[in-house]
Amino acid sequence: MAEIARFEENWEFCFDPSGIGIEHQWYRQKPSVPLKKIHTPHLFSHEPNPENAFIGYYFREFSLNLKEPAKRFLLRIHSAHPQCQVWLNGEELGSRFPGHVSFDLEATKALKLTGTNLLAIRIQGLDKQGKIQDQPAIELPLGAPFQKGAYAGLLGPVDLVPGSKAIIRSVNVLPDFEADRITIETRFLNNKSFQSEATFDIINPDGETGTLIKNIRLDKENGLYALTLQMEGAKVWSPASPTLYTLKVSVPGTPAVQIRFGMRGVEVEKGNFKLNQASFKVRGVGYPWFFPFLHALPAFPVDIRKELQTIKDSGFNLIRATGSPLPPAVLNLCDELGLLVLQETACFNQKASKEGLEWVKAQLRSMVERDGYHPCIFGWVVGAENGSMVLENGNKLLRFTADLDPTRPIFSNLGSVYLDSQGGGKIDLGKVYEPLATQISPFEGHKLRLGYPVAQRTYAMLSGYCSSKEGKTLADGIHGNKSYWERYNYLKDEIAGKILVDGLGVPTFGNPAELLEATKKFSSSQDCKDLQKLLQELAQGIKDKGLTFWKDAAAFMADSDTLGRAALTRQIEALLTNPQFSGYLMEAWSDHCLHFTGITDWMRVPKAALLDVLKRVNKPVHVFAEAEDRTPYVSSSAAIKVHLFNEGHLGDYAVQFRVKGPNGRVWHQESLSGKARPGINPVGRFKFPVGLERGRFTFDLVLTRHNKEIGRAEEIFFVPPEVKLDSVLKKVSLLGNFPDAVSYSTMEDAPITVVSGIRDVPEDALRKALDRASHGATLILGPLTDEDMRKVNGIKALGTELNCFRSTGGPQGNYHYLKASPAFKDLPAPGLVDQIFAEVQPIWSLDHLPAQAEVHAGSINFLTTPGSKSKIRWGVDLAVTPFGKGKVIFCQFDIFTRLGKDALADAMFANLIPLAR
Repeated sequence: MAEIARFEENWEFCFDPSGIGIEHQWYRQKPSVPLKKIHTPHLFSHEPNPENAFIGYYFREFSLNLKEPAKRFLLRIHSAHPQCQVWLNGEELGSRFPGHVSFDLEATKALKLTGTNLLAIRIQGLDKQGKIQDQPAIELPLGAPFQKGAYAGLLGPVDLVPGSKAIIRSVNVLPDFEADRITIETRFLNNKSFQSEATFDIINPDGETGTLIKNIRLDKENGLYALTLQMEGAKVWSPASPTLYTLKVSVPGTPAVQIRFGMRGVEVEKGNFKLNQASFKVRGVGYPWFFPFLHALPAFPVDIRKELQTIKDSGFNLIRATGSPLPPAVLNLCDELGLLVLQETACFNQKASKEGLEWVKAQLRSMVERDGYHPCIFGWVVGAENGSMVLENGNKLLRFTADLDPTRPIFSNLGSVYLDSQGGGKIDLGKVYEPLATQISPFEGHKLRLGYPVAQRTYAMLSGYCSSKEGKTLADGIHGNKSYWERYNYLKDEIAGKILVDGLGVPTFGNPAELLEATKKFSSSQDCKDLQKLLQELAQGIKDKGLTFWKDAAAFMADSDTLGRAALTRQIEALLTNPQFSGYLMEAWSDHCLHFTGITDWMRVPKAALLDVLKRVNKPVHVFAEAEDRTPYVSSSAAIKVHLFNEGHLGDYAVQFRVKGPNGRVWHQESLSGKARPGINPVGRFKFPVGLERGRFTFDLVLTRHNKEIGRAEEIFFVPPEVKLDSVLKKVSLLGNFPDAVSYSTMEDAPITVVSGIRDVPEDALRKALDRASHGATLILGPLTDEDMRKVNGIKALGTELNCFRSTGGPQGNYHYLKASPAFKDLPAPGLVDQIFAEVQPIWSLDHLPAQAEVHAGSINFLTTPGSKSKIRWGVDLAVTPFGKGKVIFCQFDIFTRLGKDALADAMFANLIPLAR
């Protein structure tokens, strides 16, 4: 039987910095410039490139050594990215854009059966203007990571496939799970009226072989032969039992093709993800297999099997091919391990063009034909995120892909809806082609960038997000912009399906010092330089700002890690209670640049503490507790809601819980039993008095079945000091928005004036308060937004220009800290603002204040702005500044509108008064 010649080794490479290769016909004869021996996969970034060349040439000389005569030859390029031209013995075989998927070229006429053949491949990356052949990156199907740098090279081997009258190009298996049958699709490179005998061997999981011989006839060139077979009694492929069958297709005179397939059925029904007719919640992670190449670090060995096994062991059931399609080697492992895959094109935020549409179609066709037999592939993704290419051509691309594969759901705009904690919100409707319903439906893939710690109002928003047509009422004042929430109700009328939360994640850092040590040999890379600069700025800032409760940057990172993991847990648990929630995907398996939202660091070393958290929340049975009010009043009651998520057929269960006070005394304990239904189960709402004891309380819960522990949860709440708010308010004058303090009588022209909601305060009243402060009184300014700041700066009474910025969340890391200060007397401080302060945490921070300001609380915001001189933005949340003979206190905490209804707000307000005297 004819054999495939695979070219992986003995390639020669050189750059073409002046772009003269075609003019000088390097494709006919290797140039006289020095050539370097390389092997695939190979990237330009592997080589010294002082001239920043973006064109490279690969040469491979070979001679044929055929064991059987052959009349036809096919050249298969497995992955050449992003744009390539191919010549054999000086004859151009074809060109292709983009890479990451294989493509075939007819090589018969150009090949020499005797003597030496010269194969030349020219690959062009982004030029200095970010273009390829005058096409800007944004118009090319490159994928998000590849629009940002010169990522180019020969990323896979090249095969020479011989044949007599025909060559088998690909074999696909389309399983019909419900009918217990399969359809085998065999694609050929053939002449018209091709006839032959074809042998189909199927080997079952027990090693038993069944053989079927068919006489086939293909009237058209390059035809497709389809064969349907019954598979009654076949074992089912699933993540719990990834059973694989082997299929071998043989035709005389050409290499046989052997693949593995599985019997399973996939579908999306009104947003519900189903496998083998059973619904499941997606627990996924974005998995870019090429991550070592993404940033400035050179490539390093990666044990992909070990990584995928870690993903499976951590409770994930699906990975998303982020940025480009996963290669066959990765898909083979997912087949074996039982990991579902959303296989994705490299079409990210791409602008629409006629030429670009054809490129995307070509990529989709190659991807489906190459990978369609893999049982791990749950669905195809034709467009990763918002972009006019997919928005304008979504239906066309969905139908095009459905014609190629009618058995799988096909998604467009997977990250179509964007909501963040910095006032951003964007909606570009995504769509899904549901194969069983054979229709295109609106689809919501939500990318959430939420603040942390998670406030109760954010928790409530996530619990009801997209499940109510009155969604605007769920806006908590932090998330989204006005236009986003205006469109929200419109979407509820159009979409009845569930939501998949894509891109979930908060920064967690692992150990940056260990990371820098591990990357020491890459210390000249920009990533390493940026991280070193960030840590240096952080260490210096901790010292300069007197944050002595962190001895160094590592101590701060450890605290921020704890906060990030707690916030991520709360976000996932809140979503689990949402009836519209169909699952989530973590943003990325690995960190990149200064984005620390991965589950591993740059070197793909897992963040052990984060994995422990994810293992717990990903369990099929997960119990968790939610405090309705984290800071109840003294002598009031605390209420805890307990939820049980059951995807593991739990049945009968029992829970025992106890509440311990600040001194460790058991304050309350209770037990009950029940029977769990599938999905989310409200175990109960437990209410108990907190008495006169103040401080931190702990709620511990243990879930058991047949006296065996199967889950555990913990929740904390804090009882602040008791405050006689009426006597405190009698000492001050109030201006502005104090909705729950209006019942208290306040002094007019008191020595302390408190202003909240400056934009609604008359300018003359504000000027009067400032004038009184300059003559010896104190003015306390409540949280200033950008709009408030413009008003204050407009009256030019402070003598300094104020600036502020949103400091509530983001993908790099945004934190608020409290110093040891009378402002936080008898409250948890110093340190990071944790869940105790979640309800009052600042949304906006002041950019800077005069040097004589006494800062009591502030924010630390990591930046990734390209070319930024600084990697950290420091903000001010609470500060006392001299003002004439008096003082001005800036307080960005959200306490003033909460007076009289929030015990923590009352306590913090009372603590401000001594600062004002």
